[in-house]
Parts: sequence; C-alpha cells; structure tokens
Amino acid sequence: MEHHIRLERSSLATNGKENNVQLFQAADPVKPLLKVNDIDCNGILSDLRQVQCHASQSSYFVTRYCSHLIVLKFGGQNLSTLRGCISTRCKTLRGDIADSMLQELICWKNDKNGFNDLTDSMLNELTFWKNDKNGFNDLTDSMLQELKCWKNDKNGFNDLSDSMLQELKCWKIDKNGFNDLTDSMLQELKCWKNDKNGFNDLTDSMLNELTFWKNNKNGFNDLTDSMLQELKCWKNDKNGFNDLSDSMLQELKCWKIDKNGFNDLTDSMLNELTFWKNNKNGFNDLTDSMLQELKCWKNDKNGFNDLSDSMLQELKCWNIDKNGFNDLTDSMLHELTCWKND
Repeated sequence: MEHHIRLERSSLATNGKENNVQLFQAADPVKPLLKVNDIDCNGILSDLRQVQCHASQSSYFVTRYCSHLIVLKFGGQNLSTLRGCISTRCKTLRGDIADSMLQELICWKNDKNGFNDLTDSMLNELTFWKNDKNGFNDLTDSMLQELKCWKNDKNGFNDLSDSMLQELKCWKIDKNGFNDLTDSMLQELKCWKNDKNGFNDLTDSMLNELTFWKNNKNGFNDLTDSMLQELKCWKNDKNGFNDLSDSMLQELKCWKIDKNGFNDLTDSMLNELTFWKNNKNGFNDLTDSMLQELKCWKNDKNGFNDLSDSMLQELKCWNIDKNGFNDLTDSMLHELTCWKND
C-alpha cells in the first residue's frame, strides 16, 4: 500500500491576514526520514525524497502518515491555531516543533514506567538543543558527535549504544512535574531545566539546582553507578535551596556567569574574583578578600559555617561533629572555591 502526503490548502487568520498552508503529495511511498529539519525557516527539507516545501509567508506545515515524526515549523503560530490542515489519516505527534514551541523540544510519550521516553520516531531526529547567545539552535551533524545520551536504569546513568536509544530516559532535577534533559557537551552547560515555559538552560538563579555533575581534571562527567549511590543532597537551612552534596565536595568548583554562559573558575581566576550575587537567590558568593580567609566549611543545622584556624589544624576527616552531615577536610580547601550559603 502506498503512503502519500496529502495535498491540501488551507488558510489561517493571523491579525487580519491569511497565511497559506500547503501540504504536498509524494509520488512514491514516503520512506523513514533520517533528517527532516527546517528550523531556520529557509523552506528546505532534506531527505524528503520527491517532496519539496514551498513556504508562503514563511509559514508551512508538513506531516506524514501515522507514527513518523515530521518537524513542524509554522511561522510563529501555535499548534492550536491549525485548522483543517491535517488529513484524518495522518496524526500530529505531541512533540512536533512549532516556531513558538521550540523550547518544548521534540517528541514525548508517557508510559506506565513513570518516565517520559523519547518516541521511536525521534531517534533519527535531533534530540538535543544548545542555547547560545543567539537562542536555541539546532545542532549540526558535526556537533551531534559531541553529544552523549544517557539511560537511567538500576545500574545508574550509562552511556547509550545505538541499540539502546529507545530506552533513553530523562532526569528530574526539581520535582516540578517536568523532566529535565542533560547532555555531556564539555563546553556547554550540562543540564536543562524543563518548566512551564519549556526547556531552558540553567540561569544563575537556578545554579543551586545543578547537583548531578562531578568536575574532575577532564571536565564535567556524568556520574557513575558508584557515584550515584553516594550522591546525597540536603537542605540544611530550609531556605528552599539545594545545598552541597557530600559526593560533590571534593571536586566542587565555582561558577561565574558571563555573556558566554557559566564557566568554572580556574585557580588564576580566583585571585581576580570580586563580589557578585546570583540574582538574589539566597547564595552569596565570596569576595576577593573573603577568599583569603577561607579555611573550611562545616555543614550543621545552621548551614555551612567556616571553621576557625585552631579547628582547621585539627581537621582530619569528614563529619567532625557527627551530626550526620559530611564536613570538608583541609585537603579539600583548594576545591571549594566560592560558595557561601546564607
């Protein structure tokens, strides 16, 4: 049985103007698409065989039969504004991308295992976005090589093989009902937060929620099975912010936000660090003069408190006061650079 994309023409009223929406018929059966992207609205779809897209006023909608994903680009219009444009034999997946819905990413399905999984049709499509100064941009093939996908199973987060992609899961960071995406691009911020506005890269005020990463000499790496078992977060002062986890303390770095995003501070940069505060989020960062006085932090019911010089000399191990929280040793001082939780 041949499968076709129906040829239809409809119009939409947008601020008193009509935008034509065209669906073009394929002469041959439509084969599974490896690349169907026109995020930049240039009217060109790749690997659509004999189907070509001609945009009218930069508005177009392309769909195909049943379970296959097509990237939707509709000139800024919301999906709910589409009327009479889709064949009854076709269906639009929840994750199809409209211009106004770009941050919601692609295609999700809910199943009984409690995770939002990537649909099969998404596997051949772009699955991650990077946010640079120009906004959300789709990743090129060369950039995709830098990405890794992760699966959350009983063994922890593991790098996925091609045959495991259908089992890809998502992380949850803040228990807000949305699943958050992660990637392992070394030069980019590693965690995405999904809120009611869609997927957003973490801002300075969200930095306290970034708790699932370990910084070693090779950069930020995803947690291994053994690290996940050790990862524990707590709220020491009930201020609504996540405080340091014991598994992070040894490798903790300081972040500063600039026009290029979040960058961890090098040792040489620490000497130049001046006072800054993360968007009134409750975390006061250490000033240049405070860095000189930094000795050690102890996590007790009052929060993280720095130890006196005399206490520092006696500091040998974690959890000095046996209050259930792990404390920093003097050997970790060089790793803990910049956070004060008040």
